Amino acid sequence: MHRRTGRGLSRAARSRGRVVMGLLLAVGQSLVIIGGPAARADVLPADVTVQISDKIYDGGSTATISGCTITTSLGSDSVTCSTAGLTASFASPDVGTGISVSLSDDPTLTGPDAANWYLGTVTVDPADITEAELTAVLSADNKDYDATTDATGTCSVAADPDLVSGEVVGCQVDSAAFDSAAAGTGKTVTATVSLTGADAGNYELASTSETDTADITAITLMAALTADDKVYDGTTTATGACDVSGDPDLIVGDTVTCTVTSATFDSATAGTGKTVTATVTLGGA
Repeated sequence: MHRRTGRGLSRAARSRGRVVMGLLLAVGQSLVIIGGPAARADVLPADVTVQISDKIYDGGSTATISGCTITTSLGSDSVTCSTAGLTASFASPDVGTGISVSLSDDPTLTGPDAANWYLGTVTVDPADITEAELTAVLSADNKDYDATTDATGTCSVAADPDLVSGEVVGCQVDSAAFDSAAAGTGKTVTATVSLTGADAGNYELASTSETDTADITAITLMAALTADDKVYDGTTTATGACDVSGDPDLIVGDTVTCTVTSATFDSATAGTGKTVTATVTLGGA
């Protein structure tokens, strides 16, 4: 809380609360007052309080004066407090509550009866600077299928217009997850994000949860085909079975089956070690 006392009157005048208008003459051992009581006027101190608006952090210390109130009882006098032409400054530009504010000069007393008063104690109310709000942009990473919803990515607040130029504020992804573990394109990723950096304390996130889309690419498995022998029947039709359980990329716990949908011998003639070509598909949970 900033205070100033009134100026422009002698200490004696302020202590007794009035100025005696007249001429004092020493005549012998007597003190003669020329002008007497009719020439005396009371001038009293008027204490004022200046109000300051809270503001959102903008990197500067400029404060806004929102009002000026005379706290002394004025009786029937008409006097107002004016801050015209004054500027105000926070003691610190950083986010905080109850920050002290100083004025470029004292307020002035105006109004029809202002001559009856002089400026007494000036109190400047403290005010708050609150965090500027930033919006994080999430960039989720694509990944290969791994049977989990785990996701990774990065985030940034650099494009937000409320970030003060030159300030060091970053964004980090604390956790992220796909909407499901299944392979697919354009899958939703939801992440929890937070601010980092030397100046992060002057900002807050509009939301700590952000979304983006990314792909989960299916794993390629190698099927092992086992073709069946047959008795010559004049056709190339073949049968057989396939299996992917031996592929090292098959994730433990996943149920994946292999089905032969069609198969043919390289020719219809009888023979040994003939090549069989099959079309296979995967199935399972």
